[in-house]
Amino acid sequence: MRLPSACIPPRQPVPQTRRRMLRDNAIEAWNTMKITGWLPCHLPVRYLSQRIATALERLRRR
Repeated sequence: MRLPSACIPPRQPVPQTRRRMLRDNAIEAWNTMKITGWLPCHLPVRYLSQRIATALERLRRR
């Protein structure tokens, strides 16, 4: 018995290309993504803690 096509899970997205975008094209693409509901990802906690530690160290040096 074959399952209907609606039961087949979608494939994972595959990047179309690894080439760099021009700045203007990237801004336009990001604005389009924001309009459709995309949000920037939160930075990992590890990265944030490193940035905070670096900022505190700079303040202490002053």
